[in-house]
Amino acid sequence: MRFLDKLKEDKLNYFKANDKEEKVLNAHYFSSYKNTFVLKTGKYSGAYLFFIWMGKKVSDPQLIKHEYGHKLQRKRLGFIKYIGKVFIPSFICHRLWVKNKLPYSYYSLPWEYEADNLGGVKRENTELFTDKEKLRVKNLIKLFRNEGVK
Repeated sequence: MRFLDKLKEDKLNYFKANDKEEKVLNAHYFSSYKNTFVLKTGKYSGAYLFFIWMGKKVSDPQLIKHEYGHKLQRKRLGFIKYIGKVFIPSFICHRLWVKNKLPYSYYSLPWEYEADNLGGVKRENTELFTDKEKLRVKNLIKLFRNEGVK
């Protein structure tokens, strides 16, 4: 299928209020998820800043939900706080994680864990966390939200 044909197909399939992750995964270049524009670019990763950036080779619907969770964080925090508390730390830690230099699960970071929860992601690997690690994540989320730790 040629580039213009794929573009036309995405346009025909575009539905702003789409809530089906599979529809996003099946798009060639762009789609929408829960009133959020999705641009498919790159290979495997995802990100959220103004809209969802999704790798063309992403096949896991959980990543779409996770990035939507970041959108909900941005709405709650506002743009400036979102950039400082979520986007920049997430970007840096993701780079470390990809290079195997992050000493713990990327998705256990408080802003990533919260994005999972907000987006409705259920990760199997969170069951591998010890009770101590789960408490650390809960306390980090409280600090992240400026709620204080008990």
